[in-house]
Amino acid sequence: MPPAIDLTDLEQDALKEMFNIGVGHAADSLSQMVNEEVRLSVPSLQILSRLEAEDHFRSAPISNFCGVVQRFEGEFNAHAILMFPGVNSLELVRLMVGEMVPLEEMNDLEQDALTEVGNVLLNSCVSAMSDTVGGHFRSSMPEYMSGLWRDMLPSDPEPHEHVLLLNIQFELERRAIQGYLLFLMQLDSIEHFKQAVMKYMNKYL
Repeated sequence: MPPAIDLTDLEQDALKEMFNIGVGHAADSLSQMVNEEVRLSVPSLQILSRLEAEDHFRSAPISNFCGVVQRFEGEFNAHAILMFPGVNSLELVRLMVGEMVPLEEMNDLEQDALTEVGNVLLNSCVSAMSDTVGGHFRSSMPEYMSGLWRDMLPSDPEPHEHVLLLNIQFELERRAIQGYLLFLMQLDSIEHFKQAVMKYMNKYL
């Protein structure tokens, strides 16, 4: 099993602050897409081994997920995954395409709609990461996935791979939607990421 990674309170606050900047930028774009004010926040963040992450989602009350996966390469490399419980993904799709669209047509539109949401949110977060740690990241095309949570993950895990797991809270005028943002990173990438974020945040402490 990969070695455990513990975050100090200061490290956790710094990482959450950086990701809150990213999702804050995404909120403006998503508000235009759904024609409703969207407020996004990161209420919790933790770093887990891949096995710990599997246990976390295995105990979730909902097992079916829909999501978007992108690969990022640069100062460090990561698979970024945005995923929603199935019922929440349809809520987002209905917001984007309108209340009058029949359910059977919504299912056809779900893949395109969620891919667009994922593209906006993931790239906003990676842009915030780039501004914090410096350098540029190259990204793959976003890929839609659905199924069990492990179906979202690369099938060939790398040694010492960890999961940076964030809860994403979507707050809209009439509803709240919960999603998950995961970054799969090698141990050295996570350590480099932590150090870069702390160096950046120390400028303002």
